[in-house]
Amino acid sequence: MFYPFWRILAFLTFLSFASLSPVLANQPFVKIGWDPNPEVRVSGYNVYRSVGTAERVLLNQKGLLHEARFVDRTVERGTTYTYVVTAVDLQGLESVFSAPLTVKVEEKHVPTAQTVFLPASLPTDQAAFQNTFVGLGLLNLGDVPDQVSMTGIDTEGAQTGYQTVAQMAPHGKTSELPDQVADLPVSTAVMLGRSNSDIHPFFLAGTKDLRSFEGITEKVDPSRNLYFPISLSKAGSASLTLFNPDEKQPAEMEVTAWNRDGSSVGTKTLALPPLGSFRGVLAQLFGAEFSLEEGYVQVSAKQPVEGYQISAFDSESLSGLPGEPAYRGRRLSLPHFFFDDSGGDTEIEVINAEASEVQIEFKVWVDGLTEPQVHSLRLAPRALAMVSMRTLLGREGIPGVVTGDLELTATGRDGAEAIYTKVVAQATFVGNGGRARAIAPLRAQGAEKWIFPTVLQQRDAGFSTGLALLNQRSENLPLTLRALDDQGQMVAERTVEVPGGQRLIGSLDAEVFFGPGFSQMGGHLEVSGDLSFMALAFFGDQWVEFLSHIGPVLR
Repeated sequence: MFYPFWRILAFLTFLSFASLSPVLANQPFVKIGWDPNPEVRVSGYNVYRSVGTAERVLLNQKGLLHEARFVDRTVERGTTYTYVVTAVDLQGLESVFSAPLTVKVEEKHVPTAQTVFLPASLPTDQAAFQNTFVGLGLLNLGDVPDQVSMTGIDTEGAQTGYQTVAQMAPHGKTSELPDQVADLPVSTAVMLGRSNSDIHPFFLAGTKDLRSFEGITEKVDPSRNLYFPISLSKAGSASLTLFNPDEKQPAEMEVTAWNRDGSSVGTKTLALPPLGSFRGVLAQLFGAEFSLEEGYVQVSAKQPVEGYQISAFDSESLSGLPGEPAYRGRRLSLPHFFFDDSGGDTEIEVINAEASEVQIEFKVWVDGLTEPQVHSLRLAPRALAMVSMRTLLGREGIPGVVTGDLELTATGRDGAEAIYTKVVAQATFVGNGGRARAIAPLRAQGAEKWIFPTVLQQRDAGFSTGLALLNQRSENLPLTLRALDDQGQMVAERTVEVPGGQRLIGSLDAEVFFGPGFSQMGGHLEVSGDLSFMALAFFGDQWVEFLSHIGPVLR
């Protein structure tokens, strides 16, 4: 049956690019984005650009865009550009042009003030965190030197008297080492950083016996709704840190803990003053009798807030991740999973954030097999599912190492593949019989550039960084890898090609990446291409005492 394509036209006209925001860099580019429409059979999008009264030019010459964003890297300073977007359905019908977006690329880049937050402590008064420490770091993503002022802030948003200034080279890093952080005034809950450049904050949590580390390097975007999946051992504990990034307005929020079956365990109302924060274990928030070994915490705020969750397992290992928003109308991807004979496994946690039942499909590509395996999962309202990849693939009791990648999706009534309800998904990677753990989110979109803020690759010292690159397109994709040191200087560079529909995986010193001679402790890694792709990175030790996800900055 033929359906007129006016439904897509109406969607783009209604949007009017309200969510598109140009981003200008030192080497200028313009990034635009729009909300995808999950209710029609959209095959992809076209982006057109014009200058003045000149004819519009199609920018995506290599084919339809399958993600609702585009980066134009062919702009020049001092020029004004006008962009429009069209949608194309499965029959090749194209909508009319959307409302235009006009962007002027200024002659001179004028940096804007930026504020970043870093948690300065863990709840060491709690048994599970008594033998832990925190280290802080900053990465300058810009092409010019910068000066970052750091100020200690207590939970009420007031200064604690600690101030320092960090001088940062272009693409360089600076750190506040654990001993320095330990000497901060006791009341210092967070560090507040201010700069005029593109600064990315991150921090490292570890155990004092140096047997476990967890780097929280993921870029955090403030949101009104954040979800924190919880999975603990009986002696473990989860710490929650919440920030109010607004300097003028207090942030009111409701924090709710949910069991796996979708039943509520408890609700607490918080009000954080401007620049205020909360940091504590869940029992401090919900009461001494509170217990939640498997479930999740939901934060619903009246204005955007930031948050992290760090879990301690028997005071021996740590894992953590920033709070994640829920996604709708997209597919969620994981570039790598594994399970092995030594207790290693990958567990997928999926939260149904809706008040109605949802059915999700696991589409799993196992290395060595040509066709994906498809498994269905039905989730009750507000429920959390925890799926072992070993169990899902029916490999319980069968020896061997299995690796691959996967995608979470659903099939709508119109036959299009997308998740039509709000879900949150993450993967917990377990090694060494459960001693080493790392958590990574499943992502809705790829990016043209992935920046991993830390590198630990030195075989002699027993450290290694692993990387997985996934090309979800049909054509081959060239990618450039660059390793930079803490001063922003290039250490190594390599161009690789990822075959269509395939992936590359290995440690950074593998032949497929930089090769056996590569060694670097510190600095950061950049992976970039002309088209978007998926990536995943970890660092760990050769004894698998610890494993840590390296959360990226996406460009």
